[in-house]
Amino acid sequence: MRLPRDAAHAATVRSLTRIWLGEALGVPAPRLEDAVLVVSEFFALAVRHGTGPEAGLHLRCGAGGPSVRLEVVGYWMSGCPPVPRTRPCLRLIAGVVAGLNGRWGFGGNGALAWCTVPLPRDGAGEDTPAAPDPGAR
Repeated sequence: MRLPRDAAHAATVRSLTRIWLGEALGVPAPRLEDAVLVVSEFFALAVRHGTGPEAGLHLRCGAGGPSVRLEVVGYWMSGCPPVPRTRPCLRLIAGVVAGLNGRWGFGGNGALAWCTVPLPRDGAGEDTPAAPDPGAR
């Protein structure tokens, strides 16, 4: 889905993520809210550092195990955004994704921010190990 690269659409991004993960995939509340927070932070990066008029939201079920891949495409025109991993928002993302036993990074020459998060098995609240991501840097 493409949305205007505008902070006013952050609520839409959060709602769509919450509906897809919570209602469609049955992700339990604490994990759901953590994943929504990560996507929201990625969208904020796209708004702040993107150069095109739009940002894209991609939500996919992962291959190689029960996981989801969440992506926000910022459409940066000049490669990786100038966002060092020491910035508070990226430290927050790193901590939340690690708590979910997931992985995250930038791909597409910096044009997108992504994370993969394992889904709980059979509703038991157990996590599967994060599968290696072929797009990881």
